[in-house]
Amino acid sequence: MPQTDGRRAMAQWCTENHIRPKGHPLCWHEVPAPWLDAKTLEDVKTLQLGRITREVTAFNGLIDIWDVVNEPIRMPDFNPDTNRITQLCRKLGCVELIKETFAAARAANPKATLILNDYDLSAKFADLVEECLAAGVPIDVIGLQSHLHTGYWGAAKAWEVCERFAKFGKPIHFTEATILSGDVRQGINYSGRYTDWPSTPEGEAREVAEFYRILFSHPAVAGITWWDLGDAEAWMGAPAGFLYKDMSPKPVYNALMAMIKKEWWTGPLEMKTDAAGKVKFHGFLGAYAVEIGAARGTVELLEAGQAEAAVKLAPAPPKK
Repeated sequence: MPQTDGRRAMAQWCTENHIRPKGHPLCWHEVPAPWLDAKTLEDVKTLQLGRITREVTAFNGLIDIWDVVNEPIRMPDFNPDTNRITQLCRKLGCVELIKETFAAARAANPKATLILNDYDLSAKFADLVEECLAAGVPIDVIGLQSHLHTGYWGAAKAWEVCERFAKFGKPIHFTEATILSGDVRQGINYSGRYTDWPSTPEGEAREVAEFYRILFSHPAVAGITWWDLGDAEAWMGAPAGFLYKDMSPKPVYNALMAMIKKEWWTGPLEMKTDAAGKVKFHGFLGAYAVEIGAARGTVELLEAGQAEAAVKLAPAPPKK
């Protein structure tokens, strides 16, 4: 049974607390429903597209950003003898599957931001993006995973990855970012869970700040999603969170808090309007709270460059 009501309550709470929820993913070969095994491929297609329509419609206005297809490079070869999503991908072709799933998501919410997401950042994914765009797939954002469990890329590679996908003229989201605050392991069992993989003092916050600074500085990068908040529930039990298992902050948390909330933060500013009731300022992109006496309003800077925005003011709510 779909758990729509519970998920909507979570999304509503996030929205009310200024956290932008995101849907992940709408089509992924690694989590097919087991009852699809008994269905024809035509039925599988109908059910998959119907599921996309159902979810995107149900969360319209609460979740308006979606990873539509996840990890399409591996999809045609993932357990092809048994996996029905893999078999559907093989029947339709990867580009056609992506085209139809994106069309279903766009029809369900024309204003949604739709992402094609993968961890394979090789020429294969770049070629697939190019083929999809040529076929008219309405890709809004290119999603790049960066689970760096086997070692940090370094600044040069991080920049090169950004440059490689910026050529398509689409915004880039780093959708699944992981940098360890512990030792790097080789021969990782990605389906397993480790109980002996701790954070180490020498590993904490050593590279995350640099990685964020590189991504933040690239004009094509429009979003970064860190994958694990705390170590307690981190993927594979890796030391991959901003918080220790007891939910206390790691040095990486404090380092990023200082960067995002201080260094990359505009304000608070006190300004005086001109005769036309206007003010000018240079600031980082994002949402701003505006206060004039007892009146309150908000304004958003959404794109780089010069912009003009009007602020609608309303009386501040009474204090409780």
